[in-house]
Amino acid sequence: MNGRKAKLLRAQVAPVAIQWLSTLMSDEEASKITVDNFESKLPRRSYIYLRAKFRLSAYSTRWFYRKIKKFARKNTTRSITSITFNCIDET
Repeated sequence: MNGRKAKLLRAQVAPVAIQWLSTLMSDEEASKITVDNFESKLPRRSYIYLRAKFRLSAYSTRWFYRKIKKFARKNTTRSITSITFNCIDET
């Protein structure tokens, strides 16, 4: 993967995370979530210690990045900017 593709993947993390957060909150609270403040609603730690190993915590920014990357590898014909939370939720 080249740098341009990695940059697109990282840029897609925020919209996908905001979509996921909006499914958990009421419409009024979901409208207040922006790209600037969505990280405050996500888990603070990217990794958890489980069974004597460090594991990636679910629904962190790194978790979204890895899910988007996995989906992009499987579906090479689809553009990265069109990936939504519903797409990665199905995988």
